[in-house]
Order: sequence, then structure tokens, then C-alpha cells
Amino acid sequence: MTSRQTIRHRLLVSNVIMVVVPVLVTALVGVACLAVMLNTASGKGLGLDSESDFY
Repeated sequence: MTSRQTIRHRLLVSNVIMVVVPVLVTALVGVACLAVMLNTASGKGLGLDSESDFY
């Protein structure tokens, strides 16, 4: 038993995905930036103890 999707249904699904995926990606990037900001604001920095860690 196969379910046939109409063009209208496929277009609706496509439009929903085009909105939902960028919103989710933006939210994930925002949470990651917030985590980095809170980590640096708490005084721990980025975990690098001295400048020699960069080299």
C-alpha cells in the first residue's frame, strides 16, 4: 500500500522545511555562542593558561 503525495502536499512540506531548518540552525549557533560567552564571563577564559599555548 503506497501513499501518493499530491504536489500541494509536497510543496507544503518543502515550505515548512525551508523555514524550520534555518531557525533550528540559528538557534543551535546562538546556544553555542551563549555557552562560549558564559564560559569566558565566568573567569575560566577559553581554557588557555598562557600565551605559549597558541604556538
